[in-house]
Amino acid sequence: MEQELDQSLYYSAPHARTPEQTKKVRRKIVMVTLLLSAITIFEVVIGILYSKTHVGAESSTWQMIKMMYIVLTLIKAGYIVIVFMHLGDERKNLRTTILLPIVLLVYLIFICLFEGEYILQYVQDLLK
Repeated sequence: MEQELDQSLYYSAPHARTPEQTKKVRRKIVMVTLLLSAITIFEVVIGILYSKTHVGAESSTWQMIKMMYIVLTLIKAGYIVIVFMHLGDERKNLRTTILLPIVLLVYLIFICLFEGEYILQYVQDLLK
């Protein structure tokens, strides 16, 4: 019969960070906050400037701005997942396993939207 070790020995070591580790963590938090804030401020400024000059206009520029919003939002979401959900600290295979299906799903939605628009235009042309 094996003698069991006292489990409290595993948890008796201090878990406090060193001052260098604390500075590194704070620097990372500040950088993440600044990056996400900068992207958000950029989106808001573009939206305000465009809306003042092009009220109610539906143009290719507005379509490009909408696509830019989507891309920047996806970048922010990905960065939040990488930093706050610690996916960036994981091994490459695990990151690929988690991110690849999401990327493929977004790509599938993109394809479905464009193909649906094409089919709609095709059917409307047939009915004319």
